[in-house]
Amino acid sequence: MDRKKIIYIVAGIIAILLIAFGAFMFGKKQSGTGTAAETTPTPTIETSLMPTLDISASPSITPTKSVTTTPTKKPTATPSVTPTPSPTPTPGVVNIEATVSPTTSSSCTQKFTFTAKIYTNAAATVKYKWVRSDNASSAEQTLTYTEAGMQTVTTEWTLGQASGSTYNGWERIEITSPGSALGNKAEYTLSCP
Repeated sequence: MDRKKIIYIVAGIIAILLIAFGAFMFGKKQSGTGTAAETTPTPTIETSLMPTLDISASPSITPTKSVTTTPTKKPTATPSVTPTPSPTPTPGVVNIEATVSPTTSSSCTQKFTFTAKIYTNAAATVKYKWVRSDNASSAEQTLTYTEAGMQTVTTEWTLGQASGSTYNGWERIEITSPGSALGNKAEYTLSCP
């Protein structure tokens, strides 16, 4: 219902009430004298000209509550890290451990036994030779590794020394392939009394 219509209806009700109240008051004054020779006609109200008021309850409109939604922060995707595969090692010798037995001798003739452990980091074909302190060397030899590991090689050197003299010497491994490397010196002392 619009606002103008409501105003007209309320104004009509007020007018009816005022007219009725006036008529009531006027009639009361007339009946109080008791000497009136003529009766005053009671005014009649023409209700057809008055707007009708519909006082039936109209449903009230409840305003809807507006809900403000705060957008949730989208989680930042963390990049997945693809592990870098470790490179296949270049096949090669990674360690050489040489020893000699005995390390000292007090005889004038002695056979020294040299042992070397040669380690690789992968399958490889290793070429090596023994080199000595007197600048001699053995022929080149070959070791085959089917996987990373260690192999042992040996050689012997028999020495003779003059009476009353001492000799200090050594042998070691020289790798010639793959790459080149020198092992530690396996040192000995020969003292002839």
